[in-house]
Amino acid sequence: MNPRIITDPLEAAGVLKRVNVVAVVGASGTPGKDAYRVPLYLVEHGLDVIPVNPRYEELYGKKSYPSLSAIPRDLRSRIDVVDIFRPASEALNIVMEADSIRVNGKPWVIWFQWDTDTNEAVRYAVDRGFIVVRGLCIKRVHSSMHS
Repeated sequence: MNPRIITDPLEAAGVLKRVNVVAVVGASGTPGKDAYRVPLYLVEHGLDVIPVNPRYEELYGKKSYPSLSAIPRDLRSRIDVVDIFRPASEALNIVMEADSIRVNGKPWVIWFQWDTDTNEAVRYAVDRGFIVVRGLCIKRVHSSMHS
């Protein structure tokens, strides 16, 4: 897949069809938050979710990791998407970390939830060969594929 920026839901759905494992940076244990509902939805719909949040040891019945780099290499090699639920001020550092943990081209997608990206982070990700989805909710795109 060619690195590019995706803002179209249909194009994002095409990418999502090839996704099995999603690392969710900023996954939350607080019901009611999007960072809780979205990863839980993904788990309930058959995707393998790796929660990333240093405040939790487990979320959604899955082991949670304090950072992307704390995920074991064999598990990192399966990550397709890094889905970001952190403030935009952290976007560039998260993308840099995602780039540093790549194993055989994975992860290959950076998915910025609403208001979590910056132009600098997006540009960095594309320059490093990622497909970048911005301005779209992964849950909404996924649910539109199955409605």
